[in-house]
Amino acid sequence: MKRSLLIMAAVATTLVPAAASAADHLDGSAVQASPEADVNDLYAWVDSSTLKLIMTVSPFADATSSFSDEVQYVFHIGSAPMPLAAPTVKVDVLCQFDVAENIQCWVSDGEAAVADYVTGDASNSDGIKSMSGDTRVFAGLVDDPFFFYLKGFTDTRDTVLTFVADTLNMADVNAAGCPDLSKYPGTSAALVGLLNGNGTATNTFAMAKTLAISIELNKALVTKGGQNVSVWASTNQRTN
Repeated sequence: MKRSLLIMAAVATTLVPAAASAADHLDGSAVQASPEADVNDLYAWVDSSTLKLIMTVSPFADATSSFSDEVQYVFHIGSAPMPLAAPTVKVDVLCQFDVAENIQCWVSDGEAAVADYVTGDASNSDGIKSMSGDTRVFAGLVDDPFFFYLKGFTDTRDTVLTFVADTLNMADVNAAGCPDLSKYPGTSAALVGLLNGNGTATNTFAMAKTLAISIELNKALVTKGGQNVSVWASTNQRTN
């Protein structure tokens, strides 16, 4: 069991019809030993009056995979009045499972109280709703929705490592430590070609499955600090 906080990704979005995502399949050996705590992807987007969130865990899951009753799955949501501003109100959506795979999710009010709560068997495709109707949750095995061309990634990585070791002039590294490829247009074009397979990229995850927690929230629950929302996800060891 992973004992430290696993921060998967940060995603920021303004509450207009838009989407954002971030990905991280297959971490180090400690997390691979507990796939139910290994966050793959985080998706966040707005549909009408709701904020929709999806966290996937357990890469390359199958019918025997399950959520852990020893793990808390948490969406961390901040709201602010301006884009990219520090959140002024932070809301957590904390979910956990029992041994029968029934879920409980608490939505905080941004202070010390619970704004909404939902519990039950959320494995049906329609999910379950809270009594208020402000929260809907689905949790179960799904096709992995993330498109990833593994060969393109590994070929690009190997090319970059060779380029940095053999060709790059260190004077062309910017303040963030990244190569300025505008000075190497041939290399830049080659890397783009490798990433997309020169137009023939295929999805390595096409047949893969994963466990997903999908949550739909009334926007009013998460926008007390403003209409600009940032989202990140974590898994944590339960202490009770």
